[in-house]
Amino acid sequence: MTRSILRIDASARRDGSVSRDLADRIVARFGDGVTVTTRDLATGLPLIDEAWIGANFTPADQRTEAQRAALALSDQLVAELQAADTLVIGLPIY
Repeated sequence: MTRSILRIDASARRDGSVSRDLADRIVARFGDGVTVTTRDLATGLPLIDEAWIGANFTPADQRTEAQRAALALSDQLVAELQAADTLVIGLPIY
């Protein structure tokens, strides 16, 4: 059985980040046969805006193509979280 890990890196530092190093070590302990999906918050995520809120509160069967597009990334992120067996969050303390 393949295990699934969702790794979320939240450090703004790519080089010399202790939290990223610790997340590397944690993921490595799972060994082979693990599927890792990585989300790096340093690359940013779009802000929730009026268009997203409007789309989110519109019933799925009534959404326009633009509304479906506005929710696409959000839906993907939720699906990644739901599919993960394990969640590893590399959170820095500045």
